[in-house]
Amino acid sequence: MRGFRDGVVAQASKQVQPISKNTVRMMAGNTTFKAEIDVLEQNAVLLEVQPDNQVVVKGYKYLEVIQENDPDYPNIFRTEVDDWGRKHKVFLLAYAYKSGNSFVSMREELRLQYTEE
Repeated sequence: MRGFRDGVVAQASKQVQPISKNTVRMMAGNTTFKAEIDVLEQNAVLLEVQPDNQVVVKGYKYLEVIQENDPDYPNIFRTEVDDWGRKHKVFLLAYAYKSGNSFVSMREELRLQYTEE
Protein backbone atom coordinates (compact mmCIF):
# COMPACT_ATOMS: atom_id res chain seq x y z
CA MET A 1 0.00 0.00 0.00
CA ARG A 2 1.13 3.48 -0.75
CA GLY A 3 -0.76 6.69 -0.30
CA PHE A 4 -1.54 9.24 2.39
CA ARG A 5 -2.70 9.12 6.01
CA ASP A 6 -4.15 12.49 6.99
CA GLY A 7 -2.13 14.06 4.14
CA VAL A 8 1.20 12.50 5.18
CA VAL A 9 2.88 9.98 2.86
CA ALA A 10 2.29 6.42 4.02
CA GLN A 11 3.58 3.04 2.85
CA ALA A 12 2.93 -0.41 4.26
CA SER A 13 2.56 -4.05 3.40
CA LYS A 14 -1.01 -5.24 3.80
CA GLN A 15 -2.68 -8.59 4.07
CA VAL A 16 -5.88 -8.89 2.05
CA GLN A 17 -8.21 -11.81 2.74
CA PRO A 18 -10.99 -12.85 0.35
CA ILE A 19 -14.41 -12.93 2.02
CA SER A 20 -16.62 -13.68 -0.99
CA LYS A 21 -16.58 -13.56 -4.80
CA ASN A 22 -16.46 -9.75 -4.83
CA THR A 23 -15.38 -8.79 -1.29
CA VAL A 24 -12.03 -8.69 0.51
CA ARG A 25 -11.05 -7.70 4.05
CA MET A 26 -8.01 -5.70 5.16
CA MET A 27 -6.95 -3.64 8.15
CA ALA A 28 -7.83 0.06 8.06
CA GLY A 29 -4.99 2.48 7.38
CA ASN A 30 -1.66 1.14 8.57
CA THR A 31 -3.10 -0.88 11.47
CA THR A 32 -1.09 -4.05 12.08
CA PHE A 33 -2.87 -7.28 11.17
CA LYS A 34 -3.53 -9.73 14.01
CA ALA A 35 -5.48 -12.96 13.56
CA GLU A 36 -7.64 -12.20 16.58
CA ILE A 37 -11.41 -11.80 16.31
CA ASP A 38 -11.66 -8.69 18.50
CA VAL A 39 -8.83 -6.94 16.60
CA LEU A 40 -10.45 -7.72 13.23
CA GLU A 41 -13.92 -6.67 14.37
CA GLN A 42 -12.65 -3.29 15.59
CA ASN A 43 -10.04 -2.49 12.91
CA ALA A 44 -10.87 -4.17 9.60
CA VAL A 45 -12.59 -2.80 6.51
CA LEU A 46 -14.39 -4.58 3.70
CA LEU A 47 -13.85 -3.68 0.06
CA GLU A 48 -16.85 -4.74 -2.01
CA VAL A 49 -16.33 -4.55 -5.79
CA GLN A 50 -19.48 -3.63 -7.70
CA PRO A 51 -20.27 -4.86 -11.26
CA ASP A 52 -18.95 -1.53 -12.67
CA ASN A 53 -15.67 -1.95 -10.70
CA GLN A 54 -16.58 0.80 -8.24
CA VAL A 55 -15.58 -0.15 -4.69
CA VAL A 56 -17.75 0.25 -1.60
CA VAL A 57 -15.59 0.69 1.52
CA LYS A 58 -17.26 -0.20 4.83
CA GLY A 59 -16.35 -1.34 8.33
CA TYR A 60 -16.07 -5.09 8.87
CA LYS A 61 -18.00 -5.21 12.15
CA TYR A 62 -17.63 -2.32 14.59
CA LEU A 63 -15.28 0.06 12.78
CA GLU A 64 -16.95 3.30 11.68
CA VAL A 65 -15.95 4.11 8.08
CA ILE A 66 -16.85 7.00 5.80
CA GLN A 67 -16.26 6.55 2.09
CA GLU A 68 -14.81 9.77 0.66
CA ASN A 69 -14.58 11.27 -2.84
CA ASP A 70 -11.20 12.04 -4.36
CA PRO A 71 -10.54 12.17 -8.13
CA ASP A 72 -7.02 10.75 -7.61
CA TYR A 73 -8.37 7.86 -5.48
CA PRO A 74 -11.84 7.25 -6.97
CA ASN A 75 -12.73 4.03 -5.07
CA ILE A 76 -12.26 1.72 -8.02
CA PHE A 77 -10.79 -1.70 -8.77
CA ARG A 78 -8.88 -2.46 -11.96
CA THR A 79 -6.29 -4.79 -13.37
CA GLU A 80 -3.05 -3.53 -14.93
CA VAL A 81 -0.04 -4.95 -16.72
CA ASP A 82 3.25 -3.17 -16.03
CA ASP A 83 6.17 -2.62 -18.43
CA TRP A 84 7.65 -6.01 -17.49
CA GLY A 85 4.45 -7.94 -18.18
CA ARG A 86 3.54 -8.45 -14.52
CA LYS A 87 -0.19 -8.36 -13.76
CA HIS A 88 -1.60 -6.40 -10.84
CA LYS A 89 -4.99 -6.05 -9.19
CA VAL A 90 -5.25 -2.41 -8.08
CA PHE A 91 -7.58 -0.70 -5.63
CA LEU A 92 -7.60 3.12 -5.50
CA LEU A 93 -9.35 4.03 -2.25
CA ALA A 94 -10.44 7.15 -0.37
CA TYR A 95 -12.00 6.65 3.07
CA ALA A 96 -11.85 7.76 6.67
CA TYR A 97 -12.11 5.55 9.73
CA LYS A 98 -12.69 6.35 13.37
CA SER A 99 -9.67 5.96 15.60
CA GLY A 100 -10.36 6.97 19.19
CA ASN A 101 -12.39 10.19 19.13
CA SER A 102 -11.37 11.36 15.64
CA PHE A 103 -11.33 10.19 12.05
CA VAL A 104 -8.20 9.26 10.09
CA SER A 105 -8.38 10.12 6.39
CA MET A 106 -6.78 7.56 4.06
CA ARG A 107 -5.85 7.67 0.39
CA GLU A 108 -4.51 4.29 -0.72
CA GLU A 109 -3.23 2.57 -3.81
CA LEU A 110 -3.32 -1.11 -2.97
CA ARG A 111 -1.46 -3.15 -5.62
CA LEU A 112 -1.50 -6.96 -5.62
CA GLN A 113 0.63 -8.85 -8.14
CA TYR A 114 -1.00 -12.02 -9.49
CA THR A 115 -0.66 -14.73 -12.11
CA GLU A 116 -3.51 -16.35 -13.97
CA GLU A 117 -3.72 -20.12 -13.75
